[in-house]
Amino acid sequence: MKTVLKMVCVTLALLTLPFISRTHYASQVQNKLLFSDSKGIFLVNYSGKKAFVKKITPSSYDCTYTFNTKVINCCALNSVVYILTENNTVNNSCDIYKAKDGSVGKALTLKNIKINNSSKISADKNGNIFIINSSKKVCVYNKDGSYLNTFPGKSDNILPFGSYCVSYSSKNIYKTTATSQFLYGTGTNESAYYKISDNYLGGYSGNIYKVGNFNKAFTAETGGYYSASETKDYIVVYKDGVLTAYNKKDFSEKGKISYSKSVYGITSYNGKIAIINKTLNSYSLDTLNQSVFNSASGVSSSDANGLNLSAYKHTKKYIYVNQGTTIKDFKSKISYDNYEIGFGNRKSGKLRTGTIVTFSKSNSKITYTFIVRGDVTGEGNVNSRDVKAVFNHLLGNEMLKGVYKLAGDMNSDKKISNSDLVRVARIVK
Repeated sequence: MKTVLKMVCVTLALLTLPFISRTHYASQVQNKLLFSDSKGIFLVNYSGKKAFVKKITPSSYDCTYTFNTKVINCCALNSVVYILTENNTVNNSCDIYKAKDGSVGKALTLKNIKINNSSKISADKNGNIFIINSSKKVCVYNKDGSYLNTFPGKSDNILPFGSYCVSYSSKNIYKTTATSQFLYGTGTNESAYYKISDNYLGGYSGNIYKVGNFNKAFTAETGGYYSASETKDYIVVYKDGVLTAYNKKDFSEKGKISYSKSVYGITSYNGKIAIINKTLNSYSLDTLNQSVFNSASGVSSSDANGLNLSAYKHTKKYIYVNQGTTIKDFKSKISYDNYEIGFGNRKSGKLRTGTIVTFSKSNSKITYTFIVRGDVTGEGNVNSRDVKAVFNHLLGNEMLKGVYKLAGDMNSDKKISNSDLVRVARIVK
């Protein structure tokens, strides 16, 4: 599945377009813009009078385009990279360049538009061009450069979504086409969004939104921005060395796998999870099918990077074991190739509710907390004290909390009831 990126530089015929040069680049650009659709995956960025384009798949290449005027913004759609630059010869105008398959066309001059350093560019599948002008309004031109529309909704950025674009500010988000602008939602208070797929947007706060329903957000991971992908059945998010899959129907967690490579970001590509890895000055691509998250228990336990917890039910935070399970037992039933495993200051003995295990590898660290079923006191054994603690919880005298409440939820229905008390008592017998 892994494809090593070919580093190719295509030389431009200077006699045809004397104002553009093209050279190979390695790591000249930081914070690259990531674009993906069914036609390919691109890393695009710009600095000064240069635009940097890396096509990752298919038919990968690297190019640097140098222009006579400042590059303001770039985007990519359907294998075409759209480059917005200043025009210093015609008042109230800008130039658009289209780069495709290692070549770039002549400038297309858009007239009667004022841009500034904050202006943004996008496009739709019909080649219509969308520009956020200096007044933060979206102006639309057809593929030949003829003016079509200006819409009143103010936006800070705009993203390509095939037949339309999504533009947004911190207050409002719009569906913008060549002929209309529709208010999708208000009050999300996101500082920015990123495209997951044609169906989903991610917010930098950690929320995920279904396109067209921005009044209802799903928080996959707290703590800010991460990258995400959509497959047939799942939304998959990457953060801190872990890929976690959520069911699209109800956003319940399906499972997770650790991924210890140096990841630039993940995105959606033809129904698969596309992982862009960065090592020193080079990039590589891994693509995963959603089946990596499938298992009989409904929780993923497979990890191509060497960690396999298939012997035990686990979530992204917890591993469930039965009473009497020792550290030695646990280690013998899992695989953790090339990982260092630690249990705090413990090296042997029975696992207890609240025991923490850490898997460390290179720059990746994965931590789980053990839940011993029925061990609500954290002693490692289930005894009469656990029965009494569950009974007191049901009476409301002393409530179980955190991992100890999870240990008392014997039937996994997210609450403690009389049936859980009976099950704990049966273990003691």
